[in-house]
Amino acid sequence: AGAAPAVQAFLNAIPTPPPVAFLYAQHFDVDREGQLRGLVPENPAFTMTLLENHAPLEAGTVTIISPACQFSLVRDSILTLSGRSWDSRHAPDINQAIMELSRWGAAATGVILFSGMGTDGAAALADYTASGGVAWAQHPDDAICGAMPLAAVATGCISRTDTPAALASALCRRYSS
Repeated sequence: AGAAPAVQAFLNAIPTPPPVAFLYAQHFDVDREGQLRGLVPENPAFTMTLLENHAPLEAGTVTIISPACQFSLVRDSILTLSGRSWDSRHAPDINQAIMELSRWGAAATGVILFSGMGTDGAAALADYTASGGVAWAQHPDDAICGAMPLAAVATGCISRTDTPAALASALCRRYSS
């Protein structure tokens, strides 16, 4: 609830993509997976694709994680694991996605939790940040549905909270210095 507008505000606040690839995981109905591309309108600064099989991690890309099956990071690419569904009622499972980042090398990654219902994502943050990952969240008061960022903040693992636009500015500053 509210994640797509928050992600759009975040992306729109980035004038020139930093040297990072983005993965976008949002709870969604598997039967309507094709509609995921339309949730966040195209931004000319980014290439946005739905992960269907295999996709490279490249700066300026936003790869939408499929709710149909889990993904695995393999060196410089993402590979979906066919037939291996998410282990929770929410797909994709944000905790499992964050744990995959931890297995791959959390110190080279960052996570931002935007507006949403429930606590998905919060359980994985302690291990993720202990492995060197950086975790930010949309400020709960700014979110359409603040439950998910609030649960993340409650873990004590979130190092920055703000509006999506301010988080985008902070990310850009991080890579400009």
